[in-house]
Amino acid sequence: MYVVSNSATQCGIDLSSALGDSLLMITVARNLQLNGVLVTVFGQQINTMRDWFPGIDIAPQLRPDSRAAKLAALDTVIQLNANRPFASLERMHPKVIVLAHPAAPIRPSRWSNDSPVSAGTN
Repeated sequence: MYVVSNSATQCGIDLSSALGDSLLMITVARNLQLNGVLVTVFGQQINTMRDWFPGIDIAPQLRPDSRAAKLAALDTVIQLNANRPFASLERMHPKVIVLAHPAAPIRPSRWSNDSPVSAGTN
């Protein structure tokens, strides 16, 4: 597991096209900045909304032909999901942090769809 600290002078956050996920990751970027980390956020939707986020370095989505070069300049790369916007990002950069990992089943297998649950019953 990698830890981003102010010793990681350059951190990139790679956003998917999902707007909700992108907004969530902007809060991560801001918190990193408040802790002394230099952050660049890459994302197409957020780039069009850059005026809403003054003080955050926002760049267009990484393109396949320039992705490796841009990532090489960073100490750490953060991506919310392991498979988007780029699968196997860790193959391109030695220090990748993926925040969301595949989830476990939502409910234990002993629960059954055919057993009704009523308010106030145990």
